[in-house]
Amino acid sequence: MKILYMDTRRTWHTLVKKVLSARGNEVIHAYQPEEVVKLVEAENPDIVVIDITSEFNPAGILAQLREKAVPVLVVGYEEKGLAPEHFKSLGATDVL
Repeated sequence: MKILYMDTRRTWHTLVKKVLSARGNEVIHAYQPEEVVKLVEAENPDIVVIDITSEFNPAGILAQLREKAVPVLVVGYEEKGLAPEHFKSLGATDVL
């Protein structure tokens, strides 16, 4: 499975790559929100994982990804603004 992971924190990329690659997945990295849509078009991932603990609002990205018909998993903490129903209404496939 090809997974596009977006987080502005490089340390998390190292951890996510280690865990997912060990399970046979290919991990593509986006370090800035504006990279996500470009990488979806170039790499055609099976799923996009967006960590919203980063300091950005993924609403615009989710709208664009909905048009690309790629599943999007949004992860984060309620204390940091994670509102599952809100993100699903914006186009996230699921929220953790």
